[in-house]
Amino acid sequence: MTQLRCAFLTKKDAEFAGQDDPLLASELQSRGWDIQAVDWRNDSVHWADFDVVLIRSPWNYYLFPSEFRAAIAKIEQSGVRLLHPRSTIEKNIDKGYLAQLLASGHPIVPTRFVPANTVELTRESVQLWCREFSCDSVVVKPVVSAGSEKTFLLIGNSADSAPCIDAVPAIAVQAFREGTMMVQPFVASVQYDGEYSLVFLDGTLHHAVRKVPKVGDFRVQVQHGGVYTKLDPEDWLISASQAILRDYVPRTLYARVDWVRNSLSNCQSNSSPFLIMEVELIEPDLYLRFTQDGIRTYASILDRWVKVE
Repeated sequence: MTQLRCAFLTKKDAEFAGQDDPLLASELQSRGWDIQAVDWRNDSVHWADFDVVLIRSPWNYYLFPSEFRAAIAKIEQSGVRLLHPRSTIEKNIDKGYLAQLLASGHPIVPTRFVPANTVELTRESVQLWCREFSCDSVVVKPVVSAGSEKTFLLIGNSADSAPCIDAVPAIAVQAFREGTMMVQPFVASVQYDGEYSLVFLDGTLHHAVRKVPKVGDFRVQVQHGGVYTKLDPEDWLISASQAILRDYVPRTLYARVDWVRNSLSNCQSNSSPFLIMEVELIEPDLYLRFTQDGIRTYASILDRWVKVE
């Protein structure tokens, strides 16, 4: 029987990244798949040599978004089956999609999008945003980013209303000059309650993970000291996540919807118990290792998907 040739699109040739990739590769190989880890930046790859390209861990794509888009286009043009397809990648690569979700009635963290080089990041601009959002501090980050890269918590006013933003990080100032940035009120609940990640496989909720930052930080990623635990999500989170996926991308092989508990006193979505942080459809960590059957379930779904078309 002919083996199904599959490229795991990753950040380095012949290296399965993260904790899930080697486990998933092993499971698929046991089912007759021929798996190869391929760097998305490798221009010498003949993509047509594969039956399917599965986007797994190109976790450095945000550093080279234009090149990544070109690589995805090249893979699609080769005729190989790409999961997810290019249309989904293009729709999800820029967090401007949050505005679309808001327009559809979904509760996002209030967000202002600032085009490149239109606003100088200063004490005054931070204070202006704090007044706009009726908050004491804001979070700024690029619209194309991952892992809290170039993400900063900026305090506009201290308890005694004295300016507290004298030392604006130079890298943040430069980021506002180079690309579109997002400005959001700081949702303080993330520091003690964390983020809630709901993982969907083939459109169905499979599991959820809660990610809590280390003391004194607001970034929940494990590389910043965050701690992850499996949880049973509230019914509201499940139904709200399902509604988002139906409106945004109706059919997905995989998806991760990240939420934060709403602790804002004044926002457009104040009646919502949770607010959307992001919907990840490109290369999210699916935390399959946190479940008893996640690897096997995903492998079975992949078996079905590649035989459908």
